[in-house]
Amino acid sequence: LYARLLAGVCDFEIVFTAFLLIFGSYATLNNANSFGDESRLSSALLLSAVAFIYQIVMLAFAGRTFGMALLKLNVVNTGDESLPVTLWRKALRASAATIVFICFPLYLTAWLSASRRTLPDLISGTTVAQR
Repeated sequence: LYARLLAGVCDFEIVFTAFLLIFGSYATLNNANSFGDESRLSSALLLSAVAFIYQIVMLAFAGRTFGMALLKLNVVNTGDESLPVTLWRKALRASAATIVFICFPLYLTAWLSASRRTLPDLISGTTVAQR
């Protein structure tokens, strides 16, 4: 579980760096003096979009995120690890991982559940296993 948390921290750093690069150009090109409710909403939506795009691209092409690759973790099916993870399950996992990214306390469901599976695991029917 700690390896998964470290992988998530690596992924968080990548997503947040990409968000800051995009948001920096947005703030520079837009009127940076006014950071009202509209700007907060657009930045929250932008952060969600960056997190989802990162997750879905990494899972679709590499089968795991960069943080998972660093810690030698793979996404596998819960029922049968020999079956490949379908694109639909990867999309479900990316969606749930984006929700957990935005609202981190939802990650704590892993410590509350007996199976130690996170919300993206439960929703997508997958789990993360050490290689």
